[in-house]
Amino acid sequence: MKRFTREQNVNKIGLTVSEKRLHGNYNIHWHEFYEIEYITEGSGEYVIDGKKYPICPGMLFLMTPLNFHSVKADNCRGFNLMFSEQLCEGEFLARLLQCAHGKAILFPFEDRSFLNALMTELTFAKSETYVSALLNSILGKILTKEDSAMEKITPVSKGVVYLLQNFRKNPTLAETAAHAGFTPTYFSMLFKKEMGESFKQYVNRLRFDYAKKLAIHSNLSVLQICYESGFENYPNFIRRFKSRFGISPGGLKQSVAQSDDKTR
Repeated sequence: MKRFTREQNVNKIGLTVSEKRLHGNYNIHWHEFYEIEYITEGSGEYVIDGKKYPICPGMLFLMTPLNFHSVKADNCRGFNLMFSEQLCEGEFLARLLQCAHGKAILFPFEDRSFLNALMTELTFAKSETYVSALLNSILGKILTKEDSAMEKITPVSKGVVYLLQNFRKNPTLAETAAHAGFTPTYFSMLFKKEMGESFKQYVNRLRFDYAKKLAIHSNLSVLQICYESGFENYPNFIRRFKSRFGISPGGLKQSVAQSDDKTR
């Protein structure tokens, strides 16, 4: 079983930014916040939820709290940003999430000096207002590379951004609706119309998909997976997991472990 770690550190204004060197293998991990990894030097491979992307200068990776990722880096340098959805313009994240839940974008040479300057400035910025402006500039630059991101943003999209960071914390319909600026009844109607499922069904889908990833990638016990995924009733979690995926979480963990043993 691959080693699994959870990283969850951001500072009091909702951002951690660092210029860093990457070399070697970084095992599967995830963050409780959104993350940007921007590469300025080096090569290697970035894996997001099992999909492989090459590492090269100008490559930017954007992960949500739902994405599991690992890295094989050869003398890489770059910038790492972890941030809360509350710090940035919700519409920017909503537009990006319309494209994918995990992103990999190669910026052309002419764009890189601009991104380097923004990221360098972020490492020194102290004011929350200034930090937010810089972060939004980076997200806005990413959006210029995404033609499909120019679609209209709905209140539901903004609610989804909130849920992706908070789905394990038992977010209520009322809390999510308030975040999007609507009453619970109206937001519930909009949500089901746009998403094709109820608010509760969507949150449960996020939780079960997340629990499945934990069962595949982590060394956590099934009980820990239950609670880490936001479920409170352990027997009910086991029953519903098996009904949804056709296998129990314990059975899935055992199957993955046996597969790993065969490849060694």
